[in-house]
Amino acid sequence: MSYRNWNKNKLKEQLKIATINYRKNPTEERLAAIATIDDLLNNHPRLFTPEIRFDEQVEADKIIIHDNAGFIPYIKNFSSLDESFNIKRIPPLNELALHDRTLLSFVHDFYNSFDKEFAKYFNRVFKERHNNLRMTSNTQEGYNRNYMTYLTHINYAYINIHKTDTIEDFTNLVHEYAHTIADQMRYRPRYGKYPFIELLPLLMEEIALDEIIRCFDGLEQEVFKADAFETKIVLKYAKETSLQENYLTTENTNLERKQFINNMAHFTNNTKAKTEKILNTTIQEKVSYIIPFLVMIELYDMHYSDRERCMYILKELINMNETDDYIKYLDTLGIHINEHAEDYVEEQKKILRLTNLM
Repeated sequence: MSYRNWNKNKLKEQLKIATINYRKNPTEERLAAIATIDDLLNNHPRLFTPEIRFDEQVEADKIIIHDNAGFIPYIKNFSSLDESFNIKRIPPLNELALHDRTLLSFVHDFYNSFDKEFAKYFNRVFKERHNNLRMTSNTQEGYNRNYMTYLTHINYAYINIHKTDTIEDFTNLVHEYAHTIADQMRYRPRYGKYPFIELLPLLMEEIALDEIIRCFDGLEQEVFKADAFETKIVLKYAKETSLQENYLTTENTNLERKQFINNMAHFTNNTKAKTEKILNTTIQEKVSYIIPFLVMIELYDMHYSDRERCMYILKELINMNETDDYIKYLDTLGIHINEHAEDYVEEQKKILRLTNLM
């Protein structure tokens, strides 16, 4: 069975229902639902790459720094581990060319054996996979990325997976299905003050990588490379966020982009080209992965030492109300950021040395 396209008839039916409901009771939420379905139906990338002017980006980044001020010292501390995480090279992952059925069977078995509550939400989406899952290697914009769109008004999710025929096909599927679980348990907008949107997907990825080694022969090297590569990316994000935070809080940022880049390049001792690249990923995108990644490390360690406690805390975080002090809330749950971060990175370095990747 191929999963190259979503079921367009299903989307048209949902669009019709959403339009009728909007006419009966016009609300912003229902209008947004129509726009979302229309975007999916027409494969319009606007939904996934919102445009923002540079001055708006600067002001938005300032707000993000302010809202996540409590996490900044921990991000800076974590970023220091990047200096000793020297990967000489991460070769391209070997092509696996696994059948879609094999990938989906693994994801199905993983979630159904992991937790009963998660399995309930997972199966609700998975049973619709012939309608709501698209797996393609198409490089056209809108196809060449991984994302999940959850339609709250009808409790329905659409998943797009850009296949690479590597180990990442496993982790990307696990990741996006985790979003469907979390959104059904407690839907939240993707960007906002709640900092743990990516927590469940990141933790499920990490545990799934361990399961891949157990379930498939000869994939240890692929798993080590994929795991180290993701850690390296988050460490890079942490370091860049620290640099941007320093600049945003010490310099006058009401400047044109060119002057802003010149000043920031000087401030961070980076080339202009590298500074431009850093700015192309906003602080919002970075912290949305860094913060949950730091919490993931602590829960991952706990998963193997006290699984029951890990699951309790994980579900508490998924369902929690917004708070003004997330660090304090984490402390009350027994999660202390960076407590195991260095050990986590050191273990990966040890494995990389043993596999001659460092």
